[in-house]
Amino acid sequence: MTNADPLSLVLDRLEQLDCRPRGWGRKWSARCPAHTDRRPSLSIAEGVDGQVLLKCHAGCDTAEVLGELDLTWADLYPPDSRRKATNGTGASRRLAESGRTTTRPNRAGTRRTPLPGFAGRRASLG
Repeated sequence: MTNADPLSLVLDRLEQLDCRPRGWGRKWSARCPAHTDRRPSLSIAEGVDGQVLLKCHAGCDTAEVLGELDLTWADLYPPDSRRKATNGTGASRRLAESGRTTTRPNRAGTRRTPLPGFAGRRASLG
């Protein structure tokens, strides 16, 4: 979309929509553009690799927030890593479609149980 860094792009869009972004450095907050907001409920942060992290504490889906900002998932990543960006479900969806599950040890460490979201399916990652 543009060569600007992702955080600046998101903050600029929030400013254009009068969402009043406030903060400094890598942590910001603003009114969520996906719902009527009196107080800032949207947290905006820059991850270690330069990606933008968005969280509406009122419960709006990130896709809704991106839609209101007229941005895509790829816009949240630095230009050099945009080809790696997914909608956040790609790896899980591919794993589920393959019929394989990931497992983890229980508290006692004696048996393995499926991770949440993969209940009822057991197979090795072989």
